[in-house]
Formats: sequence, structure tokens, C-alpha cells
Amino acid sequence: MKKFSAKVLVLVMATVLFCSCGKVLTLETVFNSAAGQKQIEETKASMMESFAGYYSDFDMYAEGNNLIYKYYFAPEMDEMADTLKETLPTSADWESEIEKVKDDVESSSKIRPESITYAYYTSEGEEIFSVTK
Repeated sequence: MKKFSAKVLVLVMATVLFCSCGKVLTLETVFNSAAGQKQIEETKASMMESFAGYYSDFDMYAEGNNLIYKYYFAPEMDEMADTLKETLPTSADWESEIEKVKDDVESSSKIRPESITYAYYTSEGEEIFSVTK
């Protein structure tokens, strides 16, 4: 999922960089552009198709140069919320994964994210786990 998110962001960044010569860019500017919003919607649709039954919703946005990825588990996963709370924190080397995404974003856009947040929620919006680095 993290690699998928990074690839999407690289596509968004490349699209917007070609359209914004001479402007000071932030990740928020990129995400809020028409090209950025279009790419995000296409990515969301693709992700929902790929992970149907696992996630019910996905969102990605930027605040300044901070990236936020939100994953909402499908209702059938809600009964596993307690297990997910225990397993998600150790399911990945979050610091290393986030640094890789930061490197990919910086390499493609010349903008290094100040932070990246991955947040996971039940279908009802209750936070299960989040990490910010």
C-alpha cells in the first residue's frame, strides 16, 4: 500500500510540475491543483477496485508539505479492530518505509515532505492506528 501511495504521488507531482513553471510549489499546491485532484480521484478509484472488501475508503491529501494517507477498513473488517490495533504498529518498519516515500517524492518533485502520516480507521471512522514521521 505504501509503495502504491508513493507511485501515485509521483504521477501527481510530475503532472503538476509541468503545469506550474515559475511558481513556488508545496505539496498542498500540487494536490489541490486540477491535475492533482484528477489524478487523486483516479488513484482512489483504482485502489478501491484493487482492495475491495479490505478497504471501504481511501483518502490522500497534503497540508503544506505534509502528506496524509487515510485508509478506512471495510465494515467486515471492523470485528478485527482490536487485532489490527495490535498488529499494525509492528506490521512494517514504518520509519524506513516513510523515509523511502519521502525520498521518492523528493526525487520526482524536488519537494521533500516534512512529514508523512499513515492513518487507519474502522468503517465508522474510529482510529485504529496512525504513524507520522
